[in-house]
Amino acid sequence: MGNGAALGRIGGRALAWFSVTSLLSLAIDHFMDMGRPATNVLGDTIATCVVSHWEDRRRMREEVLSAHA
Repeated sequence: MGNGAALGRIGGRALAWFSVTSLLSLAIDHFMDMGRPATNVLGDTIATCVVSHWEDRRRMREEVLSAHA
């Protein structure tokens, strides 16, 4: 009877510890989740600027080549 009671108490403590760690990780994840879309928007903005720059260079090159032809 003593061993069964001890296992029950250990299981209860483990469950309480799991609940505390779950709540902490959910609280931290909420703040981390705010940064994920910001990172995505920043990456999309940089990619748009790079592609726009490449397109401008290509367009200028085509204009120069057509002017010399």
